[in-house]
Parts: sequence; structure tokens; C-alpha cells
Amino acid sequence: MLKDYDNDQVNSLAYTGSLLKGTAHNLNTPLSSILGRADILRLRLDRVVESITDTSALQEFEKCRRDISLIIENSNRVTSIIKNTVHRCVTSVQNEIKPVNIAYLLMEDLEFFQSDMEFKHNTEKKITIDTSIPAIQGAHVHFSNSFIEILQNAQAAMVGNEEKILTVSVQSQGGCIVVAIGDN
Repeated sequence: MLKDYDNDQVNSLAYTGSLLKGTAHNLNTPLSSILGRADILRLRLDRVVESITDTSALQEFEKCRRDISLIIENSNRVTSIIKNTVHRCVTSVQNEIKPVNIAYLLMEDLEFFQSDMEFKHNTEKKITIDTSIPAIQGAHVHFSNSFIEILQNAQAAMVGNEEKILTVSVQSQGGCIVVAIGDN
């Protein structure tokens, strides 16, 4: 069942969403600079490595390359999290009916749900999502809120289980889109 919010809570959530959008923008600017500089460093290292003949120096350069790759990988991950958060803020207040791709929406919600540390670290996820399914008409926020509620319900049902397994699938079946979310 979807949560009921009073007016004060709705206003507070809207304000928080607005602040998150601004925060995301403020994070993206330095993050873009970090990514750009790391890419430049990687290219410079690639050129310098070709002229190194000392084996120990070459090993140190290879370590630097791996470190830069890790910086880029994690910066891209942060960029993705920020993008998902901003998208969630924008779509959470849009109640208009328009085409919604359930597969991508559920993937976004699962990514957002990674903020739940229990889900992220202690839940095995078996996910099969057919991204080729067609979009359907609906309000993004309604589907998203429903999926988040079901995911929260599944997590709550697994509390106390040593092994936590969440299964999620989205597929087209006989002209219908079938979404299945289960827990053990």
C-alpha cells in the first residue's frame, strides 16, 4: 500500500527534492573536472610509458594507470548516481500520463534502492530484465512508487533470514508486460 503523506510532508519532500537537484548540479561540476583531468592524465601516462625502459619505473606507471582507471570508474559511478537522483526528483513530482518503459524504470528504481545498505550488501539479486519491451502509457511516479513499495516489502519479509535472495524479472508475454518481484 502506498504511503499517505499530509500537506506538510508533501511540501517538505518537494523542498528536499529541489535541494537535491541543486546539490546534484553542484556535485556534477567538480566531478566533470575530475573526470576530465583523470582522462588527460591517463593519456599522458600512455605516452610516457612508451619511453620507459626501467622495469621498476614501468611497474609504478602501471600502478598509476590502474589508479586513474579506478578514479574514472568511480567518478562515472557517482555521475550515474547523481543523474538517477535528479531524474527521480524530477519524475517524482510529475503526475502526467505519458509513455513509460517499465524495464528502464525498474532498473532505475533498483539502482536507487542500492542506497539501502542491507539491500546493497546483504541481499543477493537475481535480475532478468528485457529492455526491449514496449513503453506503456502511465504516470512514471505511480509505477515507481509501487515498485519501491514492493521492493521495501520484499526486504522487510527477508529480515532475519540468513540468506536473502531477491528475484526481479520483466518480460513480454503474450502481448502483456509481466513484472515479477519475489523474495525467498
